[in-house]
Amino acid sequence: NIRGVQGNRILTQVDGITIPRFNYGSGTFSASRLNFIDFDSLGKIEVIKGAGSALYGSDALGGVVTLRSIRPDDILQEGEERATDLGAKYNGSNNSYKPTIKTAFRDGNNEFLVSGSFSNFEELKRNTDDIYINDIDGDSNSYLAHYIRKFGNDSEFNVILNSINKNSDSIYTNYNSTTAYTGVNDFTESNRTSISTGIDWNSQEDSILDGVKIQAYSNQMQYENEYQVRNTADPSDDENTFDDLNQDSIGVNIKFTNNIKGEKYDQKITYGFEGSKFDGSRLRTKVEIEADETSNYKSNPDSETTRLGFYIQDEITKDNWDFIVGLRYENYDMDATSDAEWFATDESTNDTNIQLNNVGEPNDFNDGNFAPSLKALYRYNDDTNIYAKYDRGFRAPTWDEINSSRVGVYPLTFGPFGPTSYGGYQTQGNPDLKAETSNNFEIGLKNNNAKSDLSIAAFYSKYENFLDKSADGGESDITDPLGNTITVPVINTQNIDDVTIWGLELYNAYYFNDRDNGFSISNSLSYQKGQNDTEDEPLHTIQPFTAINNLSYIFPNQRLVGSLVNTYVGTPTKRSDYTDYVPDGYIKTDINLSYKFADNFSSNLGIYNLFDKTYYKWSDINANGGSGTDDLAYQRYAQPGRSIQAGFTWKF
Repeated sequence: NIRGVQGNRILTQVDGITIPRFNYGSGTFSASRLNFIDFDSLGKIEVIKGAGSALYGSDALGGVVTLRSIRPDDILQEGEERATDLGAKYNGSNNSYKPTIKTAFRDGNNEFLVSGSFSNFEELKRNTDDIYINDIDGDSNSYLAHYIRKFGNDSEFNVILNSINKNSDSIYTNYNSTTAYTGVNDFTESNRTSISTGIDWNSQEDSILDGVKIQAYSNQMQYENEYQVRNTADPSDDENTFDDLNQDSIGVNIKFTNNIKGEKYDQKITYGFEGSKFDGSRLRTKVEIEADETSNYKSNPDSETTRLGFYIQDEITKDNWDFIVGLRYENYDMDATSDAEWFATDESTNDTNIQLNNVGEPNDFNDGNFAPSLKALYRYNDDTNIYAKYDRGFRAPTWDEINSSRVGVYPLTFGPFGPTSYGGYQTQGNPDLKAETSNNFEIGLKNNNAKSDLSIAAFYSKYENFLDKSADGGESDITDPLGNTITVPVINTQNIDDVTIWGLELYNAYYFNDRDNGFSISNSLSYQKGQNDTEDEPLHTIQPFTAINNLSYIFPNQRLVGSLVNTYVGTPTKRSDYTDYVPDGYIKTDINLSYKFADNFSSNLGIYNLFDKTYYKWSDINANGGSGTDDLAYQRYAQPGRSIQAGFTWKF
């Protein structure tokens, strides 16, 4: 969540490969990005706050998180031919243990790295009664290979191979006290396999092209889920539901740079092309155990999305001024395909006419958007600069938002010869959806000197056609398997005309001695307000006021570092129609210690939630319903109590 927006409004990339977040319904089925990312294989993280569509296109509406895989020269120091990093981490909040190994080689201009990480984990030790904690047993394995061939003037050719596998088995405790369900098991397996290759060339002399960067990739993501329901009171309810979600993509990014030195000002011009193709499919299989019946169906149709983007940016430097002007055009084309599974229902009746007559063919989507940006920065002195910027963001609706279309019917009453009445629901696609857009303004100040750091930012964002996936679509009349007309609720994605988000951010740090010795104190504050102007209601994605205070001390030998972190989170603002649980504000205290035994061996120890505070994150509660959409108990979302985390790193 960045500045009050989240999900696919935040573009997340690993080595230029977009990692999407799939979410169908409201808290019912989702595949998080964390299923496909291993942080121990990363070498660098960059975060852009606010719209980044001018350079990155759709999905960068609210911000960009760019992750870079670890490189051989992240391990190898200058002059080293080989090095190995061994590490291990223990996290008491979920009783996980994670060993890692990274080894790198250098032979002339050739560099090669291989790394692996392996972990086992259990459920979060949530600070609540055991009845609300689900038993989980999971493991994760990640492998990375990175080859670099260097040549010329800081130029290189690279190949990156990455494979990640994560799986977990969950046993739900006291699943639903209002029904006769006595057991629910949830099994998931996530796999991501990617390969990317490219060339980064820099000219050795001033020319029309000073730099060319070409990167191509192939990325395959698979998420398999098995959901088991058992009812000892009525075994006819026993069923297994299998979800097979595939999200595959290929793409290429070609970028050119040209540095121009003039008499009055200097310029750096960046321009390029980006194209990608995404294929999404999700097949569901329901097995009714007692009846020995199997049905295949799709809540989302197979979809192919093609994106073509062209961008240009000019960075102009004159005296104490910097100006950055950018523009991107992107065309977004999504084609959805119907088949027998799309028209099938999710019940044993398997009456395709129910789906065909009420949902019909899935919707396609095509749109093009321009995204300009403008930034001005004034260097007041060597320590201080003041800036102002404007960005226009856009985001086309994703394939799961456009066609989350489904008619579900289920028996309500039974007679001697079978069901006598039916109920149901309908999630419906919206052929009139538009891409959401935003106009974003920000002003700020930054100061860095020997004794202190200071940054202040104020931002204001105005969104149009904001996509609301849980919008109330009214009611629909459908024909049930008996030929009767029944009225069912409709849920679909709709555009909200106007949404406003604004806020203030502040960070300051003061070093009582030198930056690398003695005491320091830092504070980070964030205040946000967000409003659905169309309905005159607050946005639930807005984070409460947050203040983080960090007291740190680096001992004279510079081997031992200790810090005390206090985090204050205020009470969230809710909509007027929200009647469920709202978490209180809280203060959480953490202690961190790190000790460097030698130049090649270091360790760390952390005690988190030192005072064993029971607290909840607003994003967990409002995303799953005040009482928990799936679990009917908000206590299931309590954060972990007091826990210890520890680890070490040994390089040789």
